[in-house]
Amino acid sequence: MMKYLKIILFTVLGISISALAVRSTNSVSATVDSRDYVLTISTPHGELFPSATAGVTTNSWHQSVYSTFYENPVFEQDGTILLNCAGFSGIGIAPASGSGDSTTVKLTNVVSSLTWEWDTSYWVTWGVSGLGAVQPIDMAYSGNGAWFPDGGTNHLRAVPDYGWLFTGWSGGTTTGPSATNLYFTATAPTNLLASFSDDPDGDGLKNTNEWAVGANPWMANTDGDDYDDLFEFNNGLSPTRDSAPFISYIRDNPDTYGLYSSNAVLDVAVGQVALGIEGTTARLRLQVEKSEDLVTWTNAGDVVEWTLPVGGEKQFLRVRSAPGE
Repeated sequence: MMKYLKIILFTVLGISISALAVRSTNSVSATVDSRDYVLTISTPHGELFPSATAGVTTNSWHQSVYSTFYENPVFEQDGTILLNCAGFSGIGIAPASGSGDSTTVKLTNVVSSLTWEWDTSYWVTWGVSGLGAVQPIDMAYSGNGAWFPDGGTNHLRAVPDYGWLFTGWSGGTTTGPSATNLYFTATAPTNLLASFSDDPDGDGLKNTNEWAVGANPWMANTDGDDYDDLFEFNNGLSPTRDSAPFISYIRDNPDTYGLYSSNAVLDVAVGQVALGIEGTTARLRLQVEKSEDLVTWTNAGDVVEWTLPVGGEKQFLRVRSAPGE
C-alpha cells in the first residue's frame, strides 16, 4: 500500500514540475511606437503655462501632456469684453474633448491637436433721458449694466414714471415708441439709452392734462380741427371735439356775444401807439420806426403827441389813417 502511495505522489509532483517547465517557456511581446508624436496646442485667448505652451511640441507615443492657463477669465478692451475658457477639443488625443481650463491628455496619433475654446460676453450699460427706468428681465446685472453673452437673446424693458411716456431706444439699437420691451443680440460692448417725455407730441400740453380730457398725447391736434390741444384746453374747449364750427358761429354773430367789429375796435400795440385818458385829457403818442430787414427796428424821429379835452359823458375815440393830399 505504501508503495502505491509513493508512486501516486511522484506522479503528481512530476505533472506539476512539467507544468511549471512549460509555463516558464511562454513570453509576452508588446509593440512600442518609437516615432515622434507632434502635438499642436492653440488658443485664441489667454496665456498657457510654459510646460505646455501654445504651439507645436514633439512628444513620445502615449505620452501624457498637461495644459492649463495662467488666468481665466480674461478681460479685454478696458474690461468691456469678458472671455471664459469653456473647454477643449482635439484630434489624436484622449480624451478628445472636455470642459474647464486645464486637462491632461494622451497622444494617440502621430499628428495631434488640442484647441482651447472660449465663450465671449459683452458689457452693456443703459441710461434714461427723462423720468423712467430700465428693467433687465431674467438676467444678472449690477447697477445699470450687465454681461450679455455673444449670440444670445437679451431682454430689457423701459418703464416710464407716472405722467411720462416712453419715446424710444437709442445707442446699440433704435426701435419705435411702442417697443418698451427690447429684445436684442449683443455683438459688441454697448451703451443703450431709453428716452421718456411728458409731452411727446410737443404741443405744450402735459400728458397728465391730455389724459384728463381724453386727448391723444401723441397728437398735437387730437380732433384735427384748426386749433391745437393746448389752445383748446386753455380756453375751455374740448381737444377731442371739432371747435371750428363753434368759433365760426361766434365770429359770424358778434352782436349776440357783445363783440365789436374791426371798425369799432382798433388794436393798438403798446410801445408803438398809445392812447390813454388822464383825467379830462385824452393823450395820443405816436412813434415812427424804421428797419432794413423787418427784424431790427430803430426810431425814425421824435415821438409825436396830441392831446384832446374830454368831458364827463361817455365818448368813443379811435385812431385811423388819414388820406394824403
